[in-house]
Amino acid sequence: MIINNRFYLPDIFVQNHSALNMTVKKSNNKNHLAQSGVLRKLRLNSGLTQAELAVKLNISREKVVAIENCHLATMQELETDLISVWWHLCKPKADEDTKSEFRKLIERIFPY
Repeated sequence: MIINNRFYLPDIFVQNHSALNMTVKKSNNKNHLAQSGVLRKLRLNSGLTQAELAVKLNISREKVVAIENCHLATMQELETDLISVWWHLCKPKADEDTKSEFRKLIERIFPY
């Protein structure tokens, strides 16, 4: 299936083809774990599904899943611009605890 010029495999196809179900290494890095947790909370607070957020960010749903599940390779490649857009899309509906957690995360990653 093609959505917004991106190719997506139907979930049923992925579930039924074990060759695609590769083991993915998760990151144990504290910053990565904090980033993935806060970004997931922001998305959930905003009421967006992973697919809806992916469309708004112009990335695949699978990349949103990989970020939220703290996949090592994806977390190592995570761009500051993507985090910024994710924040601005989800911030309006985020609860105060999640907003505070995000700000603390940014201060830890980018100390001034």
